[in-house]
Amino acid sequence: MASTCAAVLVSGCSAGGQEGNSPFASPSSTSEIRKPRLTDLSARPDVIFDPCMDIPDDALRAAGLEPSTRSFEDVSSSDRTFLICAYRPGPRGMYVNIGSSNSTYDEYVAKESESELHEYDIDGRRAVTKHVGSRGGNCILTVETSYGTLGVTRDLFDSELPREQSCDGIDDMARIFLSHLPEGA
Repeated sequence: MASTCAAVLVSGCSAGGQEGNSPFASPSSTSEIRKPRLTDLSARPDVIFDPCMDIPDDALRAAGLEPSTRSFEDVSSSDRTFLICAYRPGPRGMYVNIGSSNSTYDEYVAKESESELHEYDIDGRRAVTKHVGSRGGNCILTVETSYGTLGVTRDLFDSELPREQSCDGIDDMARIFLSHLPEGA
């Protein structure tokens, strides 16, 4: 089940999101940690950052996303939780999933060990990118957090980018989201 959940985070597939496309109140301050919408039965930490609730609309727009296309695509199993927020293509023609999970960075890197990974640092956090597919436009970025990982999957539809450029700019997008993590995350 764990690899299936991780694949959902990586592939951007829906697993029957809990709340669909329903509207909700504005995201709360990131200094406030709310009770998670989903938890699992493991001893893993709770997922304390909810990408559908904790990233303000102005930050989403700064990242090139349209807040009105937000959909919940969460997954919770007995051994881990994934809070996933998906954004349909907007004016820039990109589909983005932002996933917050209590799976660890090391688990992700080990699971993807057969893939071509590029490990580095984003503002003092371990990070890794993975190019998806044979042509450009698809990239996965996974960043370590105190509770697990924050992942950004970006698909640029109809992109003719060379494969080696498919992750260009995803760091800047992730920094916008990372700036809204709760203190200590």
